[in-house]
Amino acid sequence: MSHCAVIGRSTTDPEFIRENGTKERFSPPLEIFKKLKELRRGMYIPGKGTWFSARYVITRPGNYRVDYNYDEEPAFTIPPVAGSYKLDLQHFPRDDEHIPDWLRQKLQRTEK
Repeated sequence: MSHCAVIGRSTTDPEFIRENGTKERFSPPLEIFKKLKELRRGMYIPGKGTWFSARYVITRPGNYRVDYNYDEEPAFTIPPVAGSYKLDLQHFPRDDEHIPDWLRQKLQRTEK
């Protein structure tokens, strides 16, 4: 399951891959979205920010892996509205050296 988030927008791509390799989508419980929002807030590191996307991979017999993306542009299925990245940066401030170039460009477009 992949989840992308900024303040004001989040998208989730829930799918699982069967043993035969076929992919199938599923509807996660609504409680998951609240927990992901809390997790994102709780993982904020002052000056560094928080993650933009997370990918959860669960494999048999009960193993899992979670990859958090703090720096790459998130692959939203529905793009955030103008100003969402600026608002996100206000809620989760980053020092200048932790603002990726793609985010800097989006912030500049918002100011115009």
